[in-house]
Amino acid sequence: MFKKRVQKKSPSRNRSPRLENTPNKVFSYYSMQRPTEIEEGERTSARKNRGEVTAKNSRHILLKRIGLFGIFVGIVGLILYNGRIVPSDVQVVFKGKPEQRLLLQDASVYKLATEQLMQQKLQNRTKFTFDTTSFSHSLTQRYPEIAQAQVSLPLFGNVPTVYIQPSSTALIFVAKDKRSYLVNTEGYVIAGNNGKAASTTPVVIDQSGIQPKVGSQALPYNDIRSIQLIVGELRDKKIAINSLVLPLAAQRLEVHLAGKSYYVKFSLHEKVQQQIGAYVAVQRKLDREGTKPKEYVDVRVADRVYYR
Repeated sequence: MFKKRVQKKSPSRNRSPRLENTPNKVFSYYSMQRPTEIEEGERTSARKNRGEVTAKNSRHILLKRIGLFGIFVGIVGLILYNGRIVPSDVQVVFKGKPEQRLLLQDASVYKLATEQLMQQKLQNRTKFTFDTTSFSHSLTQRYPEIAQAQVSLPLFGNVPTVYIQPSSTALIFVAKDKRSYLVNTEGYVIAGNNGKAASTTPVVIDQSGIQPKVGSQALPYNDIRSIQLIVGELRDKKIAINSLVLPLAAQRLEVHLAGKSYYVKFSLHEKVQQQIGAYVAVQRKLDREGTKPKEYVDVRVADRVYYR
């Protein structure tokens, strides 16, 4: 009477066949990287690379600085080595005329003195601090026969060269004790009369009592200059000189002429040419008149001539 309900079969779930050799995939949270983690990894890797590059550059810069410092130290050392002076190897060279060199001592004497002067002061041991003016002054003060001493320091090398200019003998000075000395153009006594002076060197006989000493000044420069001018002017005019005398009176020179019975009084502080001209004029006048002074002719006063 009632029909039997037929139950419908529910569709079954069909599963795909499993392959035997396919491994089972296991889900892992950590295996699934998020984008932020990837970026962080890249940044870390980039920082690591930059760090390696920076370290490499730092080492390169350090090595470069060490190399430059080494070069700098080498250059400074070379300059300092080249700038030092070796006094023991100093060379001495004489200048001037042969007759002037006769008054100089052996070169070894000046070499030893140069070594001593260079070793006395620390500043004279390097080319950078060497005081040439002080050195020249010290050497000329110690050896009055030297007029000038010049030091040549080589650009490359450590051996200095000293050039010595000898003094010129202006006159032979005969003191009251009959001892004679050589006096240079500055008026300083450079040596005793050793017979090496030229035969034309004027001889001045002192009666004023000057006590000459080697290295000291016997006469002022102006007096020496005036004596040289008087002698030179008379020689130019072919007037022979017998002797030159420095009397007790200061600033005066008495010139005894060859073949004359009188001497001529000159002032060492007045114009020499004017005095010479006055004497030549009065001598001609006296010769014309046949007058012969018995004692002296005085030309020291300008435009005035006195004789006795």
